[in-house]
Amino acid sequence: MFAASALAASAQSRFDLNGDNEVNVGGEWACCNVGAKLPMDGGGYFAWGEMEEKETYYWEDYQYFDKQTGDVEPLAWDISASQYDVAMDMMRGEWVMPSADQLKRLFEMCTFEWVALGNMEGGKFTAPNGNAIFLPAAGNKFGKTPDNVGHEAYYWSSTYCATDVYKALGIRGCVKIGTSSFFLFCIEAFRYISLCGNFHDFCLVMPL
Repeated sequence: MFAASALAASAQSRFDLNGDNEVNVGGEWACCNVGAKLPMDGGGYFAWGEMEEKETYYWEDYQYFDKQTGDVEPLAWDISASQYDVAMDMMRGEWVMPSADQLKRLFEMCTFEWVALGNMEGGKFTAPNGNAIFLPAAGNKFGKTPDNVGHEAYYWSSTYCATDVYKALGIRGCVKIGTSSFFLFCIEAFRYISLCGNFHDFCLVMPL
């Protein structure tokens, strides 16, 4: 069962979503978010390119924001495996942030369902080889305490948003009002690349 194996998994467990299948769904994904010890833990909330959590997430708090000019220091088109990659920094170089293309393959090639894992709800993505990962809906965080836990989640990709110099690409998950059994994909669900988050925004990171 998915729940039993995931509950027993450690933060260093790898789930190969490719396996022996010819379908490329992004390779080996971690079982846990960055900063989490178990799959149902939300982990840390990070601004894009930053290595530490904060009490508040606004432009004036963003490490690469120049308060005098109002400009943002350019990082890279893709920060995966770079000095700005929080997954690589916190997980000793064994993991990296997923790119937008890798998140896209996760959505296109996996079967999605809304499940409860322990005391956390979220999205289960099952690959053609039967392996699965769980993206907890760990809520949003503007201050010290997360809100909407079990109902909402935001995840960064490592990819810059080409249409807006102040944003990076990511995914958003939220429960459709009145429906708790599943996410509506691409509508009010986990939505691939429909979220271009401001760099200073809080987001979770699922490494691979």
